[in-house]
Amino acid sequence: MPRPETSKNEAAAHDVHPHAATLKRLEKSSGSLAAQAIARMDETLPWYRAMPPENRSWIGLVAQAGIAAFTEWFRRPDAPQAISTDVFGTAPRELTRAITLRQTVEMVRTTIEVMESAIDEVAAPGDENVLREALLVYARE
Repeated sequence: MPRPETSKNEAAAHDVHPHAATLKRLEKSSGSLAAQAIARMDETLPWYRAMPPENRSWIGLVAQAGIAAFTEWFRRPDAPQAISTDVFGTAPRELTRAITLRQTVEMVRTTIEVMESAIDEVAAPGDENVLREALLVYARE
């Protein structure tokens, strides 16, 4: 059965990407990474635990969007990206009023720390430093 056009484009992007195996592993790990980030926030951020379930759910979606945005950036690092819009655009206006800038920074840092701690598992053998450096560059953006 023929693949849809988008699948061909995605397959082509994987085939020509210099770190195709790592990209594929990153895509497959994104849900798990987001779940780990949420679990870490629950363990380490008292303000997160105190939030209503609806807001915690939105923060989970923001974490997922952040990981997806990193994955897309890793796929095409030279393509222009509207990172803050891609990531925080998923949050409703009520959430942006419910968390402070400091809490937002803590949320982003926690997600990045979780991603850093998973690099050896997510990266294809030999690509660990490539993925680590990519995450550092992306995090500075």
